[in-house]
Amino acid sequence: MLAQQNDEAPSSPLVWLTRLSLDAPLVAVLWQRLFASSLRVPLDAAVTAVLAMAVWLLYVLDRILDAWRGDGAAVAPRHVFYRQHWGLFLLPLFVVAALAALLSFTELQRSVVEVGLVLLLAIGAYFYFVHFHLASDTLRAPKELCVGLLFAVGTGFPVWIRLDRGGEEMLAPWIIFALLCWLNCSAIEFAEWQPSGGFRPVEDEFYRSPRKGSPHASTRWMGRHAIAVALGAALVSFALAVVAFPRAVWPLYAAEALAALATALVEATANQMPQDLFRVLMDVALLTPAFFLPFARA
Repeated sequence: MLAQQNDEAPSSPLVWLTRLSLDAPLVAVLWQRLFASSLRVPLDAAVTAVLAMAVWLLYVLDRILDAWRGDGAAVAPRHVFYRQHWGLFLLPLFVVAALAALLSFTELQRSVVEVGLVLLLAIGAYFYFVHFHLASDTLRAPKELCVGLLFAVGTGFPVWIRLDRGGEEMLAPWIIFALLCWLNCSAIEFAEWQPSGGFRPVEDEFYRSPRKGSPHASTRWMGRHAIAVALGAALVSFALAVVAFPRAVWPLYAAEALAALATALVEATANQMPQDLFRVLMDVALLTPAFFLPFARA
């Protein structure tokens, strides 16, 4: 059993990526730029800036609401951190929200703003059901699947709507990316939900309170088979990278193959690391576009 963690001493400096909610925006930005470059779609910097700010805002808000739910949801170190320090995020939330709105209505194309507003409505529905309706346990839904799909759609749609012929060339790599996002969310939720074993060394009640209910059946299945799913995604992605058509999209498949392998590796070594480190490494595994952006060009 690993040593007990505390809020003031994260197990690794990397953990601050999660505590400050910087990991998800970084993942979104890298994948959006790789999609745009590989598919040769010119994308304004303002589009990516708004994506980064929107993802940060939503993740911070989601974690604050998670931390303050009264049903035992705040079982992870990141939730404890937000419950203790949520007030520090209020001013940055308002500033970033205002800047994102300003850029959206002054710098982005109308089509991007319109689709973004529709997506924002879907995200609002997610927040309602998860934080205000699902808390009563009257409705069960695959939360992790919803998060993965919304994340993948938000990352990819500014590229997709600028493609010719309906964007067929983006469909296969986008599906694999969405699968990796779903796998990421499910593996983390499943690992944090399990009542014993694995990497979960935290025994202090301040960190672990009894969780009400259990994850959706799809999340439990994905969590139990995370390594197999990741390896399968890696194999398919590698094969598609070899036979990629158009040839320019091979960096997308290669990044997905490497991300899937990294995810499998983190999952396989989960029992050797603290909970908070596992959480951030699962997101670090999705930063693989950084290695392939130099090979992609718009």
